[in-house]
Amino acid sequence: MPYTGIVKYHVKLSFEVDGLVERADIIGAIFGQTEGLLGPEMNLNELQRVSKVGRIEVNTFNTENTTKGDALLPMSTDIDTCSLIAAAIESIDKVGPFDSVFKLDAIDDVRASKKEDIVKRAKEIKQKWATNSVSEGDEMLKTVHENNSDKITTYGPKKLHCSTGVFDSPWVILVEGRADIINLLRAGYDNALAFEGGRIDESIKELHGVKRRISTDFLDSSNIAINLAEWIKEIPIVYYPWGLQAAAIRFKNSMQENAKKHVMCEDIIETSHNGIVAWERPSNVQPILIQGVNDHIRTKERWDVFKEFLKRNEIEYKEIFSVNGGILTKLVSLIYILDFTSIYNSVINKIDPSPVNSIDFIKNKLDNNL
Repeated sequence: MPYTGIVKYHVKLSFEVDGLVERADIIGAIFGQTEGLLGPEMNLNELQRVSKVGRIEVNTFNTENTTKGDALLPMSTDIDTCSLIAAAIESIDKVGPFDSVFKLDAIDDVRASKKEDIVKRAKEIKQKWATNSVSEGDEMLKTVHENNSDKITTYGPKKLHCSTGVFDSPWVILVEGRADIINLLRAGYDNALAFEGGRIDESIKELHGVKRRISTDFLDSSNIAINLAEWIKEIPIVYYPWGLQAAAIRFKNSMQENAKKHVMCEDIIETSHNGIVAWERPSNVQPILIQGVNDHIRTKERWDVFKEFLKRNEIEYKEIFSVNGGILTKLVSLIYILDFTSIYNSVINKIDPSPVNSIDFIKNKLDNNL
């Protein structure tokens, strides 16, 4: 029957299946494996019948041997019921014959979004129909303030206020509060981060510690970037979990440009299927395992099994761990370590990281063909 309820929440989940499945298989698993877990009145079929759950939307993305994707459930129940349904779906560990992991990403309050739209529209109406005149100077100040507000966001678990440029800038200006960020924006600086009354976020502490340990102030065995750079003699292959691909690709690009060395990357899930077979023959490839400190339990199981395989076959490998924190903190900490590694490796091998003659060759050729 068509969905006629008023949507209050969007329950958003992501999933990963160790095999190739279709959208219908995911939907079937959601309905079939949650049936009866929470009582007949909480079955998804029953909730749909009484217009408490809408049409479940599923998107799938297939790789060579895995299926990843997301699911969205529109619900008009209370938040407690949404939480129970989400927990029930997270308990799904099989889709057909394949192992799977479901993870809750968010429960969005649709009404809150509507309130934001209403407020936004109210501001537009006020601006259009207001009869109070403002001076030209006031109007200019208002425009500048609104533009600056769009450039302020938050950083880290404690949501410290910052300007949007901190995520791309190689350096950051630390200030006291939000007003200081606005003043710097007016002066043209968009890379400020506020301590909010002297409160230093744990993520910043963690990243500062990583940067200090790998800097040129510690050119000894305590420097993990130097240790890794000295260990890399042949062609490294970087294994990474879901979510840390950006750090692996960044390392590949940095090593290629700075150390002028070939590098390969592979998802640990793909390694568990086809990739591991390549290790059955002797190889000069050197495995590097980059891991989050709190990877998913199934991912940790894969790491343990893969490391056991490498040890049994007497294959030496290196492990690099991120610091604790959100995904941005993990990525930045790994990029710190691996970027320094690429520079140290070039210095150890007496390679100048600055010139990129091959890139210049391609650019010149392409420019001449225009």
